Amino acid sequence: MGYSAGGLLVTKRPEGEPGPGRPSLERHLPPAPWLGAGVLAAGIFLVSSAWSGEEPPPVEAVLAPGVSYSDGGNRVIYDAEYFSRFNVVTANDLLERVPGLEVLLDSDDSDRRGYGSVGEQILINGSRVSGKTNDVEAVLARVPARQVIRVEVIRGAVPGLDVRSQGRVVNVVLGRPERKGYGSWLVGARDSAYGQPGVEGELAYSGEAGALAYVLELAAGVRRNGDISQDYFFDPDDQPFERQNESSSERSEEIGFASNAFYSLLAGRRIGLNVLFDREDDSETETSRNFDLYEGDEADAGGRRRDGDQSATSGEVGADYRHTFFGGTVLTVLGIYTFEDVTENTRFYDLLPDGGIDFDKNQVEESSVAEQIARGVYEWEVGDGHQLEAGAELAFNRVEESAREFDGEDSSPGEAPGFEDSSEIEERRAEAFVRYNRELTETLALEGALDVEHSSITQRSEGWRRSRDFFFVKPRLVLTRNWSEQVQLRGRVEKTVSQLDFGDFVASFANDDNRDDIIIAGNPELVPEQAWEYELTYELQFPDDLGVIELRALYADVSDYIGRIALEIETPNGTEITTAPGNIGDGYLARFSFVGSVRLDGVGIDGGVLECGIERSRSRVRDPFTLEKRPFDSQPEYEWLLNFRQDLDWKHFSWGIETGKEAASFRYDRDYVQKSEEDMELDFFLEFQPWRNLTVRFKADNLLNGSEQRDRLQFEGDRSDSPLERREWRITESGRQVRLSIEGTF
Repeated sequence: MGYSAGGLLVTKRPEGEPGPGRPSLERHLPPAPWLGAGVLAAGIFLVSSAWSGEEPPPVEAVLAPGVSYSDGGNRVIYDAEYFSRFNVVTANDLLERVPGLEVLLDSDDSDRRGYGSVGEQILINGSRVSGKTNDVEAVLARVPARQVIRVEVIRGAVPGLDVRSQGRVVNVVLGRPERKGYGSWLVGARDSAYGQPGVEGELAYSGEAGALAYVLELAAGVRRNGDISQDYFFDPDDQPFERQNESSSERSEEIGFASNAFYSLLAGRRIGLNVLFDREDDSETETSRNFDLYEGDEADAGGRRRDGDQSATSGEVGADYRHTFFGGTVLTVLGIYTFEDVTENTRFYDLLPDGGIDFDKNQVEESSVAEQIARGVYEWEVGDGHQLEAGAELAFNRVEESAREFDGEDSSPGEAPGFEDSSEIEERRAEAFVRYNRELTETLALEGALDVEHSSITQRSEGWRRSRDFFFVKPRLVLTRNWSEQVQLRGRVEKTVSQLDFGDFVASFANDDNRDDIIIAGNPELVPEQAWEYELTYELQFPDDLGVIELRALYADVSDYIGRIALEIETPNGTEITTAPGNIGDGYLARFSFVGSVRLDGVGIDGGVLECGIERSRSRVRDPFTLEKRPFDSQPEYEWLLNFRQDLDWKHFSWGIETGKEAASFRYDRDYVQKSEEDMELDFFLEFQPWRNLTVRFKADNLLNGSEQRDRLQFEGDRSDSPLERREWRITESGRQVRLSIEGTF
C-alpha cells in the first residue's frame, strides 16, 4: 500500500512500526481528460435534443404543503406553511431545512476576480447585499425567521439577478414585521480537550421606523484552543534518529458590531447600507522538545518556544441604490469600502537541556489592506423573452506589507536573503460586462455573458518600482433544459480568472513546524490563473418534497497554474537558491460529484432527513523540478459526507450526526514533498425549546478523537537529483470540542 507524490512512490512501514518507509521512483501515467470529453458530449446532446422539436411529456408534480413551482419549474418556492413544523429562530435556520442547500451554503468561489463574478448565491428580496465581509449569510443570521415570507430556490439561468449562478440561487423574501421590532440574544460556552473553556455572546435587534428597516448586532467572545503533536525523524536508511514533542495553545478575544439597513422610497426605489467593525486579539504559545534517539535510548536535546501576539482590526461600509423604472427596467448602483490592519509580533526562545531559556530573536510583521469597489448595473427587456443586462465595475486595492527581524544580541534588524523590509502593492481594475437571457423554447433557456477587464498592478519597495498591465476577456454560456418541473439539465462553458493573493508578492517568515529560520520569498511576477470550465449538471426534485439529487461533472483546462518555483537570491555570501510562488504551467482538473437529500418519513423515520455527497477529482500539472506529472497542491482525489437530521414535534426537538472524510492531499516544493490526511470526522448536535422563545443548542465535534497525519520527504537540495536527507512523520491531535448555547427572542 502506498501513495504517489511528484513521481515518488512512498510505501508504508509494516504494521506496528511508527513512521514511513523509504521512497522509490515511479513515473506517472500521462493525463487522461476523460471527464472533459464526457461533459462536452453531454452538452451536445442537451442542445440537439432541445432543438429536435420534441417537448418532454408533462409530469404531474405532487407537492408537499407549503411548496410550489413557478417559471416552468425554475423556481421552487417554500412558504411559511412549510417551515411551521420546524424549530427555527433565524432566517439561516430556514435555509438549513430546505433539501439540497447544504452544498450551496458551504460553497466558496472567493478565488475568482471581481465582485460580480463571486459572492454568495443567496439574495434578499431579489438583491445582493452590498458587502463582502458583512455578507448575506451574516445578515440572515440576524434576521428573525418570522419575518421571512418565503424562500425561493432558483434553478438555471434566470434573468434579473446580479449574480453569476453556479446552478442554483436562493432568494429570501422578507416582509414587514408584525410589530415594530424583534430582538434575539445568545450566550454560549466552548471547550476542547487540549484547550480551556471559552465564552461567547450575541445581541441582535431587527426593527423598522416608517420606510426604514434595520438589523443591528453586537457580538463578543473568547476562544481558547490547543493541540499536541509528535514528530519522528528518520535518516535515509529509515532509522529513527530524533523525536519531537510539541504542544500549542491559543487564546482569541473578539468583539464586533454589524448593521444592515434598507430604506424603501417611492416609485420602486430602495437604498441599502451595511456597516461592519471587528477587533480581534490573538496570543499563541508553541513549545517543542527534541530528543535524540540512540539504539532505543533518548537524550534531551533541548527545544524551542515560540510566543506570538497578533492584533487585527477590520471594517466595511457598503451602500447600494436600486431603482425600478416603469416598464420593468432596473438600475442598481453600489459601493463598498473594506479595510484590515494586522500586526504580528513573534518571539523565539531556545530551551536548553539543563532547563535554561535563551532569547533568540524577534520577528515583526505588519500589513494593511484596503479595497474600494464601485459597480453599476442596468437591466431591461429588449423584446418578448429577451432580457439584457449591462454594467461596469471599478476597483482599487492597496496592500502594504512590512517585516523585520531582530536578533537576540543587540535587537538590531538581522539580514534575510532576498527579503525586503517593506512593500506596497496597488491594483486598479476596470471591468465592463453584458449579459443576455433568452427563452429559446418553453423548456430551454439561454444565458450568454461577456466580461472584459483591464487591470494594472504596481509594486513599490525600497529602491525599485514594478508595474504590469493585464487584459482578460471572460465569456460565459449557460443552457438550461427543463424536462419537467422536477427534472432539469444544465450545461455551462465559462472562462474564469483567479484573484491573486498579494501576500505572495512579498516575502514573509515561515513559523510553522520549526521552520522559523526559513524565509518564504515573494514573487512580483505572478499572473492570475486562467481556466476554461465545462460543466454539466443533472438535478431531480423528488415529488411530495421527498428530496433532491444532483449529479455534476466538471472539466477545467487550467493555464498559468500557481505552484512553487526556484528563485536565485544574491546575498553577501554568494547566490542562494530558494523557492517562491510562481506560475508553473498548464494543467487540468476533472471532477464528478453526487449530492442527495432524502426525507425518511416514508420508511418510518418521521422528520428524518439523510444527506450524502461524494466527489471524485483528478488533477494534473507538470512539476517544475522533476518534470513529471503530479496532482494540484492540496487537491484531494475524493471526499464524502453523510449527514442525518431529525426534527420532532416534542419541544421542537432536533438532533443529528455529521460525518465525512477527505482523501490525502499533497504539497510540493523544491526540496520536499509531503502528504497530509485527516481521520474520519464524526460530529453530533441536538437542539430543543424547553420554553417558547428559548432554544438550547449543543454540539460535539470530533467524537472519534481523530487526528491529522503528515508524511514529509525532505531532500538535501533539488529533489529531482538530490539524495534524501530525512523523512518526517507527524501526528497532530486537537481532541474533542463541545459547544453549548442558549438563544432567546424578544
